[in-house]
Amino acid sequence: MAAFVVCAALSQPAYAQSVGAVNAHIDSLLKVDHTGFLAAFKFLQLNIADGTKIGQEYEYPVTITVDGKERIFATYEDLLPVYDQIITPAVIKVVKQQKYKDLKVSSKGIMFDKGQLWVNAFCVDGEACTGTSWEISVINH
Repeated sequence: MAAFVVCAALSQPAYAQSVGAVNAHIDSLLKVDHTGFLAAFKFLQLNIADGTKIGQEYEYPVTITVDGKERIFATYEDLLPVYDQIITPAVIKVVKQQKYKDLKVSSKGIMFDKGQLWVNAFCVDGEACTGTSWEISVINH
């Protein structure tokens, strides 16, 4: 029972209320350096409406959960034609208006607003995990 409680607590988003707290939660809950996410956050806010720029940032194949259903995109060319259906104007608005200090962090990733968009770190070199890539992992409309 205690293991379940610990697991459940780690998966609940942490409401940080400050930039320092968000950074600390990213470092501790996701076990990665927050500086990579800060750069990804700024890039995402500037470019979320541009499927060409966002799509080029992924390591393919990529799996994105859209409204509870996993979708696998083998290549950039597979993602680009449906990008505007996945990243809707409402999602764009949430990302552009998100304040860094108000992000919610859990062991599942970083949640924007009420969960319309989640971002997570992925190891780019397998188990060694000496490098990470920040990617959109979940989109909820």
